[in-house]
Amino acid sequence: MADYNINAITRRVVYTGSAGLGPYAFSFEVIADADVGVYFNQTLLTLASDYTVTVNANGTGSVTIITGGNVPSTPTANDTIIIIGARDIERTTDFVTAGDLLASSLNEQLDSNIIFEQQIDERVDRSIKFPVYDSFTGDNVLPAAATRADKILKFDTDGNVGVETASALFAGAVVGANFTNNTFTGDGSQTAFTTTVEAGSKNNAQVYIDGVYQLKSSFSVSGTTLTFTEAPPLNSQIEVIIGNAIDTLDADSGNINYNQGATGAQTRTVESKLKEYTSAEDFGPAADGTTNDATALQNAINAVNAAGGGVLDLQNKTYRVDTSLTIYDKMTIKNGTLDFSNQVSTGGGQTPSDNSVGLFLASGIATSQADINATVSRGDHQITVVSTTNLAANDVIYLRDPNVNFGDGVDETSTKKSEYAVIRSIDSSTQFTLQAAAEDTYTSSTGVVDVMTPNENVVIENLRLIGNNDNSNRTTAINLQSTRNAIVRNVRTEKWQNRGVRIAESINARVESCEFLEHDDTGLGYGVTFVDGCYGCVVDNCNFIFCKHGAVIGGGDLVSRGTKVSRCSFRGSVEQAIDGHQGTCDDIITENYIAAGDHAGLSSGQNGINYRGGSCVITNNMIDRSYDTGIAVFAAKGPNREKFAVITGNTIKNMRTGGRGIICNYGDTNSNQLRSLVISNNAMMEMNGDFEYGIEVHANEETISNLVISGNTIDETDTYGIYLHRSNSKNIQFFTINNNVVKLAGGTGFEIGAGTNYGTIVGNSIYGINSGDTAMDIDGSNITVDGNQTHNTATGIDVSGGTNITSGDNG
Repeated sequence: MADYNINAITRRVVYTGSAGLGPYAFSFEVIADADVGVYFNQTLLTLASDYTVTVNANGTGSVTIITGGNVPSTPTANDTIIIIGARDIERTTDFVTAGDLLASSLNEQLDSNIIFEQQIDERVDRSIKFPVYDSFTGDNVLPAAATRADKILKFDTDGNVGVETASALFAGAVVGANFTNNTFTGDGSQTAFTTTVEAGSKNNAQVYIDGVYQLKSSFSVSGTTLTFTEAPPLNSQIEVIIGNAIDTLDADSGNINYNQGATGAQTRTVESKLKEYTSAEDFGPAADGTTNDATALQNAINAVNAAGGGVLDLQNKTYRVDTSLTIYDKMTIKNGTLDFSNQVSTGGGQTPSDNSVGLFLASGIATSQADINATVSRGDHQITVVSTTNLAANDVIYLRDPNVNFGDGVDETSTKKSEYAVIRSIDSSTQFTLQAAAEDTYTSSTGVVDVMTPNENVVIENLRLIGNNDNSNRTTAINLQSTRNAIVRNVRTEKWQNRGVRIAESINARVESCEFLEHDDTGLGYGVTFVDGCYGCVVDNCNFIFCKHGAVIGGGDLVSRGTKVSRCSFRGSVEQAIDGHQGTCDDIITENYIAAGDHAGLSSGQNGINYRGGSCVITNNMIDRSYDTGIAVFAAKGPNREKFAVITGNTIKNMRTGGRGIICNYGDTNSNQLRSLVISNNAMMEMNGDFEYGIEVHANEETISNLVISGNTIDETDTYGIYLHRSNSKNIQFFTINNNVVKLAGGTGFEIGAGTNYGTIVGNSIYGINSGDTAMDIDGSNITVDGNQTHNTATGIDVSGGTNITSGDNG
């Protein structure tokens, strides 16, 4: 039995600072060890496993902490130990009629009741309570859970508990106040005094006379005049403090911190967070589609550039823009419509100086940094120049020969050579080494090295760009120069009569998932052009509708290499849908759909794919309706080196009357050879007897070697199915024509002209439908003809014009 008093005391002890494992004393009386609860910081501990209790003879005691469970290590100065009364509120002894009424049992019950009351009192002291004198008349009951969910607790005008949404509760809330202090000296008669600001209401004014607060009833305010009911005494000191509420906060975002809140998040300023994206709206455009917003947008672009790059978000709004916008590297501009329909060009140079471009990125080429001083051969790594003073390791350069600035629209029959390269090391005052071997030859008399400072990582996406649709006032939507890794994505250009996207002097640029509409001027109404030495650039998954040319590669000052045009749709092109100029090589054109349709501007002599560059692969394209020639590959005046071409897996159908399927006409006067030409597995179909040639190979100014024509299907040609011939004493040599199927609608299946030497014609099938059809007319030399099948032709295989022709088992 407890034989000590239960004193009036708070049953809660808090220890802060380091006391180690204890013991931690408590001064309230308990009956048993279990009557003590202990918290380590915010964690409720368990008796015996986390702590032990020692009870003194007078009922007070102490607690000793045990580590290893909820207390991982010895408490430090940063930890808190809280000891509270925690006797279970229950009755364990029942007094029965005629039973014992022991003093020990009675004392324990009475002690327990006092302990219970003290425990409850301690908890109540830590709760929110209404004061005794409050006139509160409510029931102090919270609203139901569904009503108070996602709400803020509030007290109404009567002091009753309620809830409200944050937006409603803080609408028009005061976030601060400006206080203005005015002082005056009384003269014993003056009652009206003028303040520097208006109080608005005397509730906003605090008035003191000689340091004594004045009741609101002792003065009035009107505008900036404060009037006392009685004049302040002579020489009294009057102080008027006026506070005006601030309901908006105008603060420097650089002085406000932001933290994302997740594990590992670092605190930074709100300013740095907001600068992740720049909004055009920050610069005050009207964004109504009718007001010229060019200045506001250029200011926004300049701000992104000044910050070292970033994102300009147009917020999906429409902006009228009457002048060119200059953009910069490391910049993304996205999400909006730019209407240039009122833009008036003063020239045609595709630069802001003559207002002939929408979005412009300036060149980063510094020309003629070093003159080549010894001939560079293909495969060389080390280059000798007059001086390496202006060069450095890792410089991006162009090797160029001759040192002539051709400019756009030059006569591309001139021979020119150039390539992009990177300097590995500077070896001496006159020599440097390339990271990769030179691809062409450059002479000491005319070759130069140009240093390129590329504009990095420019992204233009999710934009609609509207041009002026004026053939006499032609403009270009996007002109990017000297870029590396530029991307134009999900952009729609409309009615630009110069170019939709022009990319020059660039490495690894991509134009993807874009749409080009009505660039159909007979001058330069192109969809996309890669010119002036572009390397490894891509046009992919784009849609071209009514453009003069859809995609143009090559041309200009420098040789472009490695361009890929893939998975695009070309409809209603006025001229060639894909046009490879002579200043390009090593290109891939694949998986495109080309349909001329019924465009009013379409004239004769146009081709679906027209390639005048160096080596190329043209594969798996479909060309449909109304072109003169499906695929035309011509000679290149570009890189002075051997070339190849692979034309395979293409489908060509529904050509216009007199049209041709595939033409390869090599007429380079540089004494080059076409080292390999493969034309295989192509299908020319649904020609309806109006098809002149299926496949034509012409050695014009170049000898063609290693020719393969295999597995092609040619339907209803009315002149030649396969036609090989030469001009200017050039030859076609080392060839095979095998496993082709030709259906004639008149004319000759295979016309193999003089100068076609050293080859085999094996396993082909030729079907005639007219009485005058000829299966094969062979005028070449040293040719084996074997295993071919001819059907319903007036003349089978005519070798009378050839020499050394070996005929095998032909049917």
